[in-house]
Amino acid sequence: MRFRGQARVFALTQQEAQTSNAVVSGILSVCNMNARVLFDPGATHSFISPCFASRLGKGRVRREEQLVVSTPLKEIFVAEWEYESCVVRVKDKDTSVNLVVLDTLDFDVILGMNWLSLCHASVDCYHKLVRFDFPGEPSFSIQGDRSNAPTNLISVISARRLL
Repeated sequence: MRFRGQARVFALTQQEAQTSNAVVSGILSVCNMNARVLFDPGATHSFISPCFASRLGKGRVRREEQLVVSTPLKEIFVAEWEYESCVVRVKDKDTSVNLVVLDTLDFDVILGMNWLSLCHASVDCYHKLVRFDFPGEPSFSIQGDRSNAPTNLISVISARRLL
């Protein structure tokens, strides 16, 4: 019997991210491809969508333990595959992260606390900035996406889809 680890993620869709004041989204290079990325300080791990993963040109590996991933809406997903040592480029700095495959992602990649802490990053959700303080290097920030879409419109669209 395989052990199960616990994981958490704050948002899975672009709509959830746009209406949230707890995450930042943007575009970064992941494995030399532009990826729609969510910086999620509420996520314990980093994740990748199966669609984006299929374009990586590298093999996935079975995790030593399955991850039980929970969302704020009390949804539970089980993840058992990951892509190891994926290169994420921030400005001119290459970093590495293992990305767990999560079937329900609307984003290409979610970068969670395992990556954010490794990069000495802090997320300013109000200003939609991610600040990096790599040891021995000057700090810098990247600007995330700013949405001008009214949140009530997003909620109406979501409600109509559910009906």
